[in-house]
Amino acid sequence: MSREQREPLKFEQGGDELNDRESVQTRRAHQFALCTFALAYDRATDGAEGVFDQALTNGLAAIVAHTWPGQEKDKQGPRVRSASQLLDVIENNTDKTGRIPHDHDAPVDDDAASRDPFDLPPYTVVDIATLRDSLTATQVIRHARDVDDDPTAALTEDHVKALMALDWHPALRSVRDVHMDRDWERDGRSDDAETDRAQRYYDALDDMEIERRRALDYTTLAQPTMLDDAIAIEGCPVCGACAFVARAHDGLRSEVGIGHCWVCSYERTGRIAEREMIDELLRRAAQ
Repeated sequence: MSREQREPLKFEQGGDELNDRESVQTRRAHQFALCTFALAYDRATDGAEGVFDQALTNGLAAIVAHTWPGQEKDKQGPRVRSASQLLDVIENNTDKTGRIPHDHDAPVDDDAASRDPFDLPPYTVVDIATLRDSLTATQVIRHARDVDDDPTAALTEDHVKALMALDWHPALRSVRDVHMDRDWERDGRSDDAETDRAQRYYDALDDMEIERRRALDYTTLAQPTMLDDAIAIEGCPVCGACAFVARAHDGLRSEVGIGHCWVCSYERTGRIAEREMIDELLRRAAQ
């Protein structure tokens, strides 16, 4: 096989290796974000120590692999270093400051007073001391040691804050995405529950009451208030009656109403209206 024939193969292998590294980094960032979100926002309690360790190890591994490639692994083999060892790497490479520059060519500016206050710091501060203390707390629980008289055997708010601070590093910056995903899922579950409730309410009405409600002139009945946009009467997604009184609309295109159906009582919130508008825009873009 000629050299010209071999080189493209070497290039393809290099590309595969790069993709593999990016895939590993993406997984680490995702694991960090899932666990950190659970601790910071969902207030995970049972098993929080294991969740914290998982977040910290993945976060530190992603940061070290991004900043000092290869140093995230043990010299004795391909295994990723422990969280404690990764903190050692950061400490040794930053002269114990824990400040990791985002740009290798731009030194960390220690004089914060000289920077524009509106400029975000181009480095991530790893609170090494607090994170080491957090490992002491988690290891006590995770290794079944006696914790009755051990004041260090509990995670604190400072530990979680130090963990959250890692998300500023460009190798991570993933907690916000998980937060948005969780809000999206939570809103969907909430609307499903509201739809079920309204359907049960509607099914409990007798035929005469349903006809009476459907026959009302909601344009006249729905008197506007000072807080309303222009009121619109729309079809209800639950009972189908033209009795959904929208006193406001989504903030994207003002096409999805926010309000209540006066027949079945279904309520569409502003968050659900925006969610439905986003779904509709995606459908239009796919056509």
